[in-house]
Amino acid sequence: MSGKITPGRLFAILIALFLLWPSDDNLYNQMKYYDQINELEREKAELQKQIATEKEMLEELQFDKSELERFARETFLMKAPNEDLYIIDREKVKNLSGS
Repeated sequence: MSGKITPGRLFAILIALFLLWPSDDNLYNQMKYYDQINELEREKAELQKQIATEKEMLEELQFDKSELERFARETFLMKAPNEDLYIIDREKVKNLSGS
């Protein structure tokens, strides 16, 4: 075994060179693509959850007038005639409590 290249070693070297050769099929790019696919699948799952939540909210807003009024008041800072509206700037409160 003094430096002889056996057919098995030659085959392993050729496979390694093929996998590491600069192309779209090399090992580095395959790992990078795998990571991108995983990230996109995580993002897809998050967006599907968000879509489900939004659909539920849309159904509630379409069929429940009081829920629609609440949503409008909270989103557009509207108020009912008998309500007082207080806007709290969380950054200012945070800065005041941190000082």
